[in-house]
Amino acid sequence: MKRSSYIALLFFVITVVSIPAKAQLKQDSTPVLKSLQSIEKALQAKDSVVLKSLLHADLVFGHSNGWTQSKQQVLEDMRTGYLVYEEIVPTAVSITMLKKRAFVKEKMQVKGKVNGTAFQLQLFMLAEFVKEGKQWQLVVRQSTKL
Repeated sequence: MKRSSYIALLFFVITVVSIPAKAQLKQDSTPVLKSLQSIEKALQAKDSVVLKSLLHADLVFGHSNGWTQSKQQVLEDMRTGYLVYEEIVPTAVSITMLKKRAFVKEKMQVKGKVNGTAFQLQLFMLAEFVKEGKQWQLVVRQSTKL
């Protein structure tokens, strides 16, 4: 009977010790969500300082019409007013973490102007963020109309 008690105790200890270790394996997506929200707010506020820090140097920013922009093009088109985001309203967001990468799926309503022409769209967006130091940066983004 003593031997079975030791085995039960050993099993209990191993189980209790391994549960916190497994819990730590799941990455927290909150910093990625904060980066996403900061980018969306910065696009609306034309805040180039925030965007410069959260957009990756190799950014590919794909739009629902097939148009793609680099980081420099996003910043320049924002500065000149060629592309204006008046409103970005997320309706659903999910984030999948994979070490130093995060994949974001988001449904949103977007209102703005391209070269002075107003638009209002419901979009689905798929994006990839990478962790650069302590910062999560947007490296790829593609949207499609819903």
